[in-house]
Amino acid sequence: MRPCTVVTLALLSLLAPAQVQFTDVTSGAGIAWMHIEPGQMMGVGGAWLDYDQDGWLDLLFVGGMTDPALYRNLGNGTFADVTAQSGIAPPVIAEWHMSATIGDYDDDGDPDVYIGTQNFNVLYRNNGNGSFTDVTAQANVAGQEWTTGAAFGDYDGDGDLDLYVGNYVAVVNFPYHTPFPNRLHRNNGDGTFTDVTLETGTMGTGTTLAVSWTDFDDDGDVDLMVANDFGAFIEPNRLYRNDGPAPGPPGTWNFTEVSSALGSDIAIYCMGITAGDFDRDLDLDYYYSNLGRNVLLRNDGAAGFADVTTATGTENTYDPTTSNPQLFATSWGVGFHDFDLDGWLDLYVSNGHIPAAPMIANGTATPGVLFHNDGASNTFSDVSIAAGVAHTGIGRGCFFGDYDNDGDVDIVQANIQGTITLFRNDSPNQGHYLKLKPRGRVSAADGHGTRVRVDCGAVSHIREVNQNYSFESSSEPAVNFGLGTETKIDRISARWPSGITHQVYELPVDGTGNLIEPVVNVGPTTNGPDVLAEGTTATWTLEIKNHTAVPQGAYHVQVIEIAGIRVMLPIDTASVPAYGSVTVPFSVTLPLGATGGATFPATLTWWVWDAGSGVDQWRQQISVMP
Repeated sequence: MRPCTVVTLALLSLLAPAQVQFTDVTSGAGIAWMHIEPGQMMGVGGAWLDYDQDGWLDLLFVGGMTDPALYRNLGNGTFADVTAQSGIAPPVIAEWHMSATIGDYDDDGDPDVYIGTQNFNVLYRNNGNGSFTDVTAQANVAGQEWTTGAAFGDYDGDGDLDLYVGNYVAVVNFPYHTPFPNRLHRNNGDGTFTDVTLETGTMGTGTTLAVSWTDFDDDGDVDLMVANDFGAFIEPNRLYRNDGPAPGPPGTWNFTEVSSALGSDIAIYCMGITAGDFDRDLDLDYYYSNLGRNVLLRNDGAAGFADVTTATGTENTYDPTTSNPQLFATSWGVGFHDFDLDGWLDLYVSNGHIPAAPMIANGTATPGVLFHNDGASNTFSDVSIAAGVAHTGIGRGCFFGDYDNDGDVDIVQANIQGTITLFRNDSPNQGHYLKLKPRGRVSAADGHGTRVRVDCGAVSHIREVNQNYSFESSSEPAVNFGLGTETKIDRISARWPSGITHQVYELPVDGTGNLIEPVVNVGPTTNGPDVLAEGTTATWTLEIKNHTAVPQGAYHVQVIEIAGIRVMLPIDTASVPAYGSVTVPFSVTLPLGATGGATFPATLTWWVWDAGSGVDQWRQQISVMP
């Protein structure tokens, strides 16, 4: 793998040649944490998070009666246990720890931690000095249910992260268990939350194992996906479409349950969720893990979702390591990522045995699976063994991040009754890449819910900023793009939860940069002519908009490129009133004789940026002629 350049901005199939290669580096990484509770078969997960903001991803582990542990990334491939000094400690009342949910709920720029347990959950506020404080009581998010998964997301678009908590079985009565209700906590912006579950109609009646905020309909607000176990007996998976505010007290909101109408109400033993545009048609598709056949739903827009699992080769129904062809595989954590950076999203699936009734008997040594995306055929190939990820642990959660800062995505596999596994991505002959770290300024600081698009030639890619997916785990909040053989990025565009949009043009590949939400951006523009002749002047009227409650200074500059010659005009400034706008003329005069008698293409680019390095650009292509 190249060094990263920083920029501003059935067994035979398992042996197929791998275009992806991982190395198990657990033993040399200094990670000693392990799950040791033999009676607890459900939960073990964790998270990638840069808790100390030093630019290196750290690790958090939770599961069973084993105490949570925080490991600091030393930047040299090893980790140090810093749990004792971090303030992350086991609860006073011993509980099974289930899940780790990461999000910057107080919007101060560092990641906070929400740990789900079998009874009382814990919210740790990051103090910004390497330590955490338990703020559960004052935040009012403890709950008294069996929490198996949670997700942060700004459903109401007010710039701070709300919290949805998925809960599991209250009374055991296989397979018709009585579930605990799920909870939606609205962030009040003052360090506290209010339970608005009833006002929003998002309680559900299922035994929930995974939840995720994701904008499935691409309308700019996050919707809520809920994955339910025992879906055929209790409640299938649910999809709550975000329809905006409703009349009533604060927190009253319109969510419409649309899973049946759109075909996402799959009734399975659902364990995990991941979103990704596997077919590159610029919408998000969804993969669900299961005991038995997993499900890949292709997003067909207004037509709903289509089950393309069999057609794509991603079923993972049976355990391939046993001579009994009827033993199911049991899948848990999942993740879409472009592991070999070829421009197509691959899929990792964590598998692990769980004691079950004879009708759903499953194999005891099902290895993890890596499905490599074959490209335009919209099919996948199982390359697990050759890729080095067919581990023998009893898998549960898995989470994804670039811990060694080399531009590709690494994997942590969390296992019950044993150690975790750290898979370093060492894939050879990788494609080019781009990695972006979001920083919201009007939206929530970690940028959750931001939609990012990268255009390279005729190919476009989208990603959604989302840490909370898979099973009981959280991943790096950055967005990673594999670009294949492309050597130049034509455009990056982003839409933030605030509604702010911006774009930048012509960037190099193979770098990591910050994606900063601008507080001022380019508003509506009045286009000038498509053709500019010698001896004439054309004027464009451009608008700069301020998205904050205070006046903002904006810098702007025009750049003109004709026949490969680029001219930058002097930088100018503008004062933009609170929630207001200003208009700025952009005039171009083409002197007589400038073209030498020939017609040339020309590019006009207008840069606008603020003091916080948020950048937007506007561009028009014209022709210049004699």
